[in-house]
Amino acid sequence: MNNLKKPLFYEELENAWAQLAAIREIETKAFFLSLDESIDFCLGKILFFLGIEKGFWLCKEENNWEISVLKGIEREEVEGILNQINLEDRKTIRVFGLMSMPLIWEGEVIDRINLLKNGEFTYIDEKKVLPIVRTALYVIQSIRYQKELHQLSTSIGHRIGTRLVSLGTANLILSQMLTRFEHDIQKKVDDIDRIIQETREILEDFAGLLKPLSLNIQEINMAMLINDVIDETRINSYCEISLENVIIQGDYNKLKEVFLELINNAKSFLPKQEGRIEITLQSKNNSIEITVADNGQGIPFENKKKIFSSFFTTKEGKTGLGLCIVKRFIDAHKGKIREEGIPGEGAKFAILLPKKGS
Repeated sequence: MNNLKKPLFYEELENAWAQLAAIREIETKAFFLSLDESIDFCLGKILFFLGIEKGFWLCKEENNWEISVLKGIEREEVEGILNQINLEDRKTIRVFGLMSMPLIWEGEVIDRINLLKNGEFTYIDEKKVLPIVRTALYVIQSIRYQKELHQLSTSIGHRIGTRLVSLGTANLILSQMLTRFEHDIQKKVDDIDRIIQETREILEDFAGLLKPLSLNIQEINMAMLINDVIDETRINSYCEISLENVIIQGDYNKLKEVFLELINNAKSFLPKQEGRIEITLQSKNNSIEITVADNGQGIPFENKKKIFSSFFTTKEGKTGLGLCIVKRFIDAHKGKIREEGIPGEGAKFAILLPKKGS
């Protein structure tokens, strides 16, 4: 009896079902594991899908690569392999017996999945496993964010507590001084106002990150929105503007929060004398571009890739969530944001948003 080869579309269908099964298992099971257990589970599923037994997962922590999970291979063998490849390569590396796949998040290589077998890996192998690898990346990053949020909530609870203690102390001192040193009362009242404002800002940042993101889409005149923000932030006297009359579709309140954050950020870094903020709005093909620039100290090159990450800040008493939330809102509008200022000369944020109907 002749052996009949399966038609190509049967092989493709079987491969698609196997991909789907692996993806569903990762999505439904890995979320309920710890970070290390989830990485181990995801790597195991990828190896099983390809029918191989050896692999290891690398994580990048503070610019150092660490071995997170090993399967079927000793640490000494891994160290020998690492000397032969560029771990920062943004493309998959395929050499004899090894396929090293970069996991890229927010423009940076943050992990590498490394697979080994006796023989050559092909582009077909990479293409087959790529949807599973991408699913693993999103699951692992979600677990990492959950861990960061837990750490953040603990930190914020402590910071709010210390500020409320300070508030109680200031009130106590104020009450004792009411009948004695009236000229010192105003200073204590100012201290209370400052502490309350700091606490409110922390809570607002935290709430903005945690609440589900939904957009109330409507037609928005962007020039009018920006003028409203300028009036609210009281920067009229030292703000230079050049605004086209452009209509987009978006969430008015979310976009207003974006420009309130960017302008208040710019205000906080202005020099004491001759501080200046420049805002432009212009059409660019199917998009509009809005820039917010200041003549403060600017953002150092080494910080430019970090400024949109959650919890990154160089300012005392801040959560480091403001620009993270800004990027989240812009992404939700299918837009882009980048920082293109020159260190020492000022920061400049450029935002691209699609025009109405684009």
